[in-house]
Amino acid sequence: MEAWPSTLPQRVMVDYEIDFRTGLCDEGETRNPQRLRTHSEREATFQIFVTAAELETFKTFWNTTLNQSAPFTAPWLESMGYEYHFLRFLEAPGWTHSGGNYWVVSLPVEIIANVETDSEGDPAIWIPEEEEE
Repeated sequence: MEAWPSTLPQRVMVDYEIDFRTGLCDEGETRNPQRLRTHSEREATFQIFVTAAELETFKTFWNTTLNQSAPFTAPWLESMGYEYHFLRFLEAPGWTHSGGNYWVVSLPVEIIANVETDSEGDPAIWIPEEEEE
């Protein structure tokens, strides 16, 4: 699992939007809902304030490390109270110049939280197999 680069800001701006979701395939499942978690629990748009050099680092992370789609972990979710989490981009991130050497990067992501990880730190998501007929 890829991780948010340590050379980028480790916190997001205070203002962000989160759309809450259940994150379960079957909301009525009471026996073991953790094992059925296969959908995003939340969709969010976070923003970070970066320098021009940090923007280039972010672009490399987005294009090369994530190949524009891989899931990743981010330190700011831990400070928000999420455990066993990862993020995936819903769409391409955007950035706007805010003057001088500074940019605001918008991160439209889905949050998959409270998912246990395996020994390698990857999400241990179990998807029920379809029964053969």
